[in-house]
Amino acid sequence: MISAKEIKDISDIIDLLRPIEASTKELCGQKYITSRMVIPMVYMMVKNISQFKPTQELGIQLKKEILFHCEKRFGSVESVALLSIATVLHPRFKKIYFKDPLVLSKTLKYISDEIKQNQDHSESSSDNDTATIEHDEAKPFNLWQEHESMVQRPDVEGSFGLMT
Repeated sequence: MISAKEIKDISDIIDLLRPIEASTKELCGQKYITSRMVIPMVYMMVKNISQFKPTQELGIQLKKEILFHCEKRFGSVESVALLSIATVLHPRFKKIYFKDPLVLSKTLKYISDEIKQNQDHSESSSDNDTATIEHDEAKPFNLWQEHESMVQRPDVEGSFGLMT
């Protein structure tokens, strides 16, 4: 027979494990893991566990241990460049779930630098394209030259044979 105290202990344990279960199902329920969700999911999981107030000593100890291990395993998840970039670039998440402003600042600077570098690369390749176009203008190519000569011949009129 289960005592009332054991029922309360089990109730605390179930309530503490619910955020972990939901996070696990969310990640495992996807056909593929999306990196944009890792930081927000860890943030929400830890926040929900932190806000829960266990009524039993076992629940209090379990909460303390879960939070310790979450910090140990996920404490530096924001520092993973690809995860932080994916989170910041996602329109739903952006900067909301970052606890460390320094990591957020580095991520935003990295994204900004990448954009500037790509723009500079695009402009330099556009300059090269322009130079090539200017070089080709010295001896222009007329795509319609053959067409013009065919139209001027009276025997070819109306019988191009291309698409009928």
